[in-house]
Amino acid sequence: MLQCPVAMLMRASDAMASAVIGGPIAATREALGHSTLDARALLWLLLLHERARGTSSRWAGYIASLPKEELVPSLPLHWSTVQLERLAGTPLYEQARTAREALKDFYERVVVCCLRERWPDAFPADVFSWEGLCWGHAIFWSRALAVELDGRAEECLVPAVDLCNHRPGSTHELRIHRSRVDHRSDGEADSNDSGGANDGCGGGGGGSIRRVYQLIASRAVRAGEEVLINYGAKGNGELLRDHGFVLPANNADVHELVLGNLGNLDANTYRARVAILSLAALPTRHFLFLDGLPPSLLASARILCATTDADVQAASAPPSPVQWDWSNVDWDADDPFLQCGSGDGGVLSAAGEKRTLEALLALVDTRLLGLPTEQSVQWGDAANAGAPPQQGSDAYCLMAAQVYVRGQRAVLQYARDALAARRDAADL
Repeated sequence: MLQCPVAMLMRASDAMASAVIGGPIAATREALGHSTLDARALLWLLLLHERARGTSSRWAGYIASLPKEELVPSLPLHWSTVQLERLAGTPLYEQARTAREALKDFYERVVVCCLRERWPDAFPADVFSWEGLCWGHAIFWSRALAVELDGRAEECLVPAVDLCNHRPGSTHELRIHRSRVDHRSDGEADSNDSGGANDGCGGGGGGSIRRVYQLIASRAVRAGEEVLINYGAKGNGELLRDHGFVLPANNADVHELVLGNLGNLDANTYRARVAILSLAALPTRHFLFLDGLPPSLLASARILCATTDADVQAASAPPSPVQWDWSNVDWDADDPFLQCGSGDGGVLSAAGEKRTLEALLALVDTRLLGLPTEQSVQWGDAANAGAPPQQGSDAYCLMAAQVYVRGQRAVLQYARDALAARRDAADL
């Protein structure tokens, strides 16, 4: 469907290679550490620099096609305090607040106090402003794609391909391909390609080999049909946080659940249990979803809720693979895997198992009660109001928050039903 030279990708290495901003960036990375100016931040800065160059930039056409500042307010880290309160009680609420604080710190500590102050000609204040940085940051997060380059996945801006919107299940493929260039008709192979002008593959016939990126159709595409690609299995939290949109009834929705001191243990005992979890490679943070319980959720919870040494030892025992029977999966049940066996860790005594399930139910209930209600934020019926409002408007943020929170409630309610089914089965 589409083919472009790899040299048209916007890569972090392009920022480092720039005759204007490359030297200052290298010096700043040396002084502050590469993690402070990582590959993502380099692309934010490169976007601002190339946008300011106008038609002299080799990406001028691409940059002209990008969304303008209207994209910025569609991302939750740029929402107002009132708008952000519509997400209170959800994982995205804290993620957005943390991301804004981190971006503000980067702007003040790196952009203002270092780059602009030391190299004002390379980093003019009117270009590398707070508003500009927010735009570059939003463009990167909403459009960057992972491309397999030089044996590793690299986040790049991919002109033309990143015009495609998201559809779960799309199997159109982005890939790197080596293509022969006929110098007599197509000019020289692009020396800006980091793989080399001809990758050592020059041959006869007056041509050479250069790398291109291609969008390969997985099926016939009708004339006038919108080409959609799959951004990955992303729930509405990730889609809204990074891309500024949501999908109705998103089956990839997840809810981050941190167990914390689930068993209400004293401080010393709790630290000891966390150490046991670490040794067993069991997390304290889990992601609830709409298709069963996370595999290690009960295993972690049992260790945190055990009250006797015997229960701790039982909970810490690894699961036996032979006890898990996939033939017993019941997709119509609240927990499809309930009858499959004890594949989720060692099992406690009946009392200990019930105590664990009750603790998890209480935690999930707390999360459900903490979600904003439609009455508390005066949503009305924004998610079902017909045509979507303009991106970045208050009505758009309202609609996006409502769809996201509804998804969070559905995930939590699913987990609650699955846990209640296990508790009721344990009582039998």
